Amino acid sequence: MASVSEQLLAALDDLVTDELKRFKWYLRNRNCFSAAALEKADAPDTVDLIMKRFGPEKAVKITVDILRKMDHNHVAEQLENKQKQAQAESSIEDPALVEANSKLIRGTFTSIVPRTRNDLLRYYHRLTLDLNTVNKRLRLSESNRVITGTETEQLYPDHRERFDVCQVLCRESVFGRCYWETEWSGSAGVFISLSYKSISRKGRGNECEFGRNDQSWSLFCSPSCYSFIHNNIWKDLPVKSISSRIGVFVDHSAGTLSFYSVSDTMSLIHTVQTTFTQPLYPGFNVCYGSVKLCL
Repeated sequence: MASVSEQLLAALDDLVTDELKRFKWYLRNRNCFSAAALEKADAPDTVDLIMKRFGPEKAVKITVDILRKMDHNHVAEQLENKQKQAQAESSIEDPALVEANSKLIRGTFTSIVPRTRNDLLRYYHRLTLDLNTVNKRLRLSESNRVITGTETEQLYPDHRERFDVCQVLCRESVFGRCYWETEWSGSAGVFISLSYKSISRKGRGNECEFGRNDQSWSLFCSPSCYSFIHNNIWKDLPVKSISSRIGVFVDHSAGTLSFYSVSDTMSLIHTVQTTFTQPLYPGFNVCYGSVKLCL
């Protein structure tokens, strides 16, 4: 069975040039992506953007909806049937995958008493972005405290720790209880993440991208939706408007990771309970936006 990305690409490959432009117009008008993000995107680029933004299940649903609006009902039905077949084939799951899903679900609904911002600031940990890990399509500024996606490749020297995907890690690890805040912007959304340093750097597979493997945890923030991702399991979060400033609190020994919306009041976005087996490093995946380390 072809992967979801391959199924989506096969569907978009059936569209001629003008039809692909129309498909991207529908994406823009759903407030999924900016015009700049899609302007030069061909079919494979468009699939990559949809998959990274929404994850497999939602990416298929959005693609099917748009294809039907374009009166490509046959292609939409084929894509939908292939996805249903794949889901049926995976209904008998590997026990390890069942346990991984179980842990994620348990973590999703773990509740904690929200702390005040002053309480959290007691554990504030100052961070800087690591020049040796930053992808060449990301620009560092403000003493390596701001990262911005750019079309212009930056002149960073080659380094074995540099990511091939649009990501960066911080230089500092987090240990014990730590708290930090970030300010994000961008219509395509950003991934605010924690990762083991052992995450793969070379290539563009799931083993490299934050949230898509067992080495990292990620909160995806966009103007229209929020999701938590770990081991490539996506959980859409039932939250409405969130401040562009996000607070992150980790208690390494307790295995607790929490994300907060920071404005006049603190509100908990999501918390997960797990077991951390290595030091953690904050990181960010940014394509068409920016992230600033605050305080």
